[in-house]
Amino acid sequence: MEQVMSVAKRTSLSMCHQFEQAPFVPVFYYDDLNTSIKVLDACIKAGLKVIEYTNRGEAAKANFKAMMDYKNEHYKDVSLGIGSIFDSAQTETFLAFGSDFIVAPIVNERVGSVCQEAGILWIPGVGTATELYKAKESGAQLMKLFPGNVLGPGFAKSVLGPMPGLKLMPTGGVEPSRENLTAWFKAGVVTVGMGSQLLDKDLIAAADYETLQTRFEETIELVKDIKNQL
Repeated sequence: MEQVMSVAKRTSLSMCHQFEQAPFVPVFYYDDLNTSIKVLDACIKAGLKVIEYTNRGEAAKANFKAMMDYKNEHYKDVSLGIGSIFDSAQTETFLAFGSDFIVAPIVNERVGSVCQEAGILWIPGVGTATELYKAKESGAQLMKLFPGNVLGPGFAKSVLGPMPGLKLMPTGGVEPSRENLTAWFKAGVVTVGMGSQLLDKDLIAAADYETLQTRFEETIELVKDIKNQL
């Protein structure tokens, strides 16, 4: 049993390292499967290797399963995970589909236990120092600061003072601007999650995935430049 848990921990640590290397993590959900796959393509062609789909609609399960099959056929080196997970039943469902990681807006220790038993990275959502500590004690290696625009870079910097070494990823309202991203990375976060602020709804409505890919590429270069200057 100890050997199995050791392998599981190494697998989870490897996934955590992928997040640390990611310039940012795109976060999205669309009812239409074709749209979801086209956005996935744009992300990957831009050079993104870690992508979060969210469990926010009736089509989430069917779409995610189809996207995992598509990803495994065409992009084996890409990690695709599911977000907006609240309980162990949802966790087990999406792990059965092959999710590479699980993201939650809250701290549910049972979700963490299921992920740890499966050797899958669990990323709980935290908004207070107490939740950060609780998540750490429950085995979380990476934590989602949520909602990012409410907490702000100042919160990240402050909690990393008494709790250095925590790996934080703000999500929710993070802007793809030099000013906002610089503030977050200066505060000490390892990466950021970006959704509607980056995935322009008008571009997607117009099926202009080429321009969307260009926006991803530009943001990747922006993050690299910011990190090089820190």
